[in-house]
Amino acid sequence: MVELFPHHLITSTNLFSRYIFVSIIFFIIGTFNVIYAKQSVVALSWLLGFCVFNYARAVLIDGTHFNFALQVFNPLIMLFTFHMITDPATGPRTTRYKIGFGFLIAALDCIMRIQRKPNSNYYALVLCCCLLPFIWNLEGSS
Repeated sequence: MVELFPHHLITSTNLFSRYIFVSIIFFIIGTFNVIYAKQSVVALSWLLGFCVFNYARAVLIDGTHFNFALQVFNPLIMLFTFHMITDPATGPRTTRYKIGFGFLIAALDCIMRIQRKPNSNYYALVLCCCLLPFIWNLEGSS
């Protein structure tokens, strides 16, 4: 929908920006979600990769300051982290590939952020999901 109707559909980054309580609720519910789904490895590797890659982007490329709290505790990033990339049916099954999957999404997201692509995390997830049949094949052969 983001690609088909770019002028009619937006993902507002400041939707809940004035309310820290919403971020806390999203974090608590999301943590329970990934623990129950046994997908905490994917969520943590994505968050770690997001912080590392975007810190490097901010400091080395943009010459700006990367504020971890503002970026990571953004409610939309939390929704993406805890509810979009952690679907057990559409993700890698082994820990090693879950870590790689999370970092690959973060790396592609960072590359698209450098190019100023809006909604880059969604596009990165779609590209990584295209690789899942190959990842599942590699998991089955190892």
